[in-house]
Amino acid sequence: MSATQSVRLLRILLLLLLLAALLLTGLIVLGAFDPQPYGRLQQTTPEIRLILHDGENLSVWQQPLTAPLPPPPFTIRAAVRRTSGESDLLHGVLLAGDDQQGLLVAVSPLGELGIWHPVFALNPVLESALFPRQPWPHVRRDGQLNEIRIDAGAAETVVRINGELAWRGAPLASPTRLYLWGRSFGGGAEIVVPWIQLYAPDAP
Repeated sequence: MSATQSVRLLRILLLLLLLAALLLTGLIVLGAFDPQPYGRLQQTTPEIRLILHDGENLSVWQQPLTAPLPPPPFTIRAAVRRTSGESDLLHGVLLAGDDQQGLLVAVSPLGELGIWHPVFALNPVLESALFPRQPWPHVRRDGQLNEIRIDAGAAETVVRINGELAWRGAPLASPTRLYLWGRSFGGGAEIVVPWIQLYAPDAP
């Protein structure tokens, strides 16, 4: 093989490697290698808005699904973002059971994440932290859209933020309700939830 042919072959190989790398990157961005949700898509909500009032260190929540949660396994995916107002706030998804305990996953426009087993009546108490509120590199800041995903399995519960594994732990104790949750630690703010999706196996 001549030197010219060798150079040409090397260029072809480098081009193929570049194309393979671009293809792999595209598949990763599209989530082709992400774990699949439990079951199939059962419900998608329309856009929802939450208003957090000025100076009120109280929770605001809504129950967006039209039916109770199915028994595990199921997957919740929720897209959330702050559109205006206070940055020092938390907003996210709360799963609750009849025993008034649940799982709260919340992000902040400041790039923070927190996960709790809250004990609540009218207002969740956030002392029981599974992942204390802290900066987390995969939380998008300043009003960008964040996706919260909770895989509630029979053997474990897994939380992902924007596709990245954030926490895994014990299975939830019979959650029956899903709430959108928000709390401001300063002024008022508006939270927009473009969609929530519930995945679950079909009922037998």
